[in-house]
Amino acid sequence: MVSIAQDLNRSVQLAMDDMAAEAEEAESEDSETEQSVDTVKKDNNLSVEQSGEKSEENVSEDDVVQNESIDDRMETETSNVSHTPSLEGYSAQETEYARVLLMTGMVDSASSIIYISHYPAGSPVADGYEDSIKFLDPTTVIMGEYGYSGSITYASHGDGNITIYPMPSHWHQEDKSPEGYRTYAQEILDEAETVYVEPGNNRDIINIIDSVIFDYYD
Repeated sequence: MVSIAQDLNRSVQLAMDDMAAEAEEAESEDSETEQSVDTVKKDNNLSVEQSGEKSEENVSEDDVVQNESIDDRMETETSNVSHTPSLEGYSAQETEYARVLLMTGMVDSASSIIYISHYPAGSPVADGYEDSIKFLDPTTVIMGEYGYSGSITYASHGDGNITIYPMPSHWHQEDKSPEGYRTYAQEILDEAETVYVEPGNNRDIINIIDSVIFDYYD
């Protein structure tokens, strides 16, 4: 009986030892789990902080690049302005002629001589026919070096606008009577077009003025 009791006590003791060992092992696993969780949290926090630092660095770098781009653009614009030639020293009339030539292209650009004529208001549309319809405004005629070089007849309004008259190079209408000239002259006035003359690029204007001779024969 004593032997049985001893065996039973040993079995109970072994069972209790096993339970204690299992409990200790469980506590150890819980501790390791907590440490792992803490490590993950620390890693996540570190990653977030590093990400924030990188974002700030990227934003800072973008700001620097943008500021440099703005500075470069301003420097370029300032340089362009400082290198734009001035029209000072060129007459207002020749500047207007050059702008009209540049905008309309109605006179051959190869012409080295540009002939200029001015007519007062009330001048006949059909030159040489006093009974013809009259221009209401003073007009300017710009002609190329040769007859085939083209011409343009216009009235300047002093505000950047001009009225261009579709004048023929020769009067070849079928009706050569005074009435025929009056009719054709009226058609020219009716078909006139008022346009705005763009200021253009100063360099182009100067190139035209410097490359031609303006010959006036009013």
